[in-house]
Amino acid sequence: MVSRHDTGKEGKNMDLIIKYDRGSMVVHLEQFLGMRSTAKVKKLVKVIQASSTPDCLEQLQRFVEEQITPEAQYQADLKATANMAVDARTREKEQAEVLEKAVAERKRYKKKSPPYEEWNKKVKQYRENVSRSRLCYRSSIQKFNRMQKEREFFRKVLEIIAQGR
Repeated sequence: MVSRHDTGKEGKNMDLIIKYDRGSMVVHLEQFLGMRSTAKVKKLVKVIQASSTPDCLEQLQRFVEEQITPEAQYQADLKATANMAVDARTREKEQAEVLEKAVAERKRYKKKSPPYEEWNKKVKQYRENVSRSRLCYRSSIQKFNRMQKEREFFRKVLEIIAQGR
């Protein structure tokens, strides 16, 4: 038996209700699969097989298939994320060059002089820009890697379910 309830977030959360002779168990699939543990999925498949509701395996499979984005969309998202990372890295390098030039210009003046203070403000701003670009680059790379790992995990889960039948 499967129930869906509104989580108040992006959409619906799916619960898998597995019944036994002496009771039942509810598995919150979104949270359960969020752990990214194939060993736990294997264990769940065995538990479902031993239960009095083996049709839950089909429902688990449908839920996992819903989580996998279509190939064309996946490739487009992957490409867009990679492009974001490349753009951020390029911006970071350009801004690092500007920062180096500003630091060199600042060194030409004595500390605490008005021109030094002016260049010091610019250097701080340029450092913040480089930092923001670096952060954007890192988050893009993390998103790219997460997308790949997530897709691979869901494919492994589908293989485990297929073996469990």
